[in-house]
Amino acid sequence: MQKEVAMSLQPAPVSEAVEMHLYPEEFKAFVGSFPTGVTVVTWGGEDAGGMTVNAFASISMDPPLVMVSLGQGCRALAPVLREGRFGINILSGDGSRAAVAFASGKTANLGDFAWRSGPQGAPQLTEDSTASADCEVHQVIHAGDHTILLGKVCQVTASGTAPLGYLRRRFAPWT
Repeated sequence: MQKEVAMSLQPAPVSEAVEMHLYPEEFKAFVGSFPTGVTVVTWGGEDAGGMTVNAFASISMDPPLVMVSLGQGCRALAPVLREGRFGINILSGDGSRAAVAFASGKTANLGDFAWRSGPQGAPQLTEDSTASADCEVHQVIHAGDHTILLGKVCQVTASGTAPLGYLRRRFAPWT
C-alpha cells in the first residue's frame, strides 16, 4: 500500500532573522559547475543580429515552449521584444567560433557566418548549429537583473550532429 504525500505549492517560510550574504564569485562558481549547451539567440529586422546565451531550456510540449534568459541591459532584449520573435540556434560541436563571436560586447557580423532567414524572420545559423527554432514571444517575465522570455516554437530544424557544451568557462563538443 502506497502512502499518500501531501504537497504544498507554497514555499516554506524563511526566517527573517537569518540573513546570509552570497558573494558574486561564489554564485558564479556554483552556476559555472553546471554543464550547459550553447545557443545563439538571433533576431531579424533592420538591426538583425545574434547573442550567445546558455540560459535556455524547453518548457512545454503543448504548446511547444522554450525559455531564454537575457540580461536586462543586453543588446538582444530590445530588438527581440520589438520584433516579437526570435531564433534559437543550438550550436554544434564545432560552433565555438560562433559562440565566441556572438558573445562579444558588440553584435557579430552575420555575414561572417552561413545563415538563412527562418519563417518568422530570425536568422538561422546553417553551418554552426545542430538545431534551430523560430519562436514568437509568448510571455515576458522579469526576474532580478534578467528578463525571461518564453517563446512559442513555430518551426524547427535539426541535423543530429553533436552539440557544443560549456563548463567552467570552456567549450567542448559533446559526443
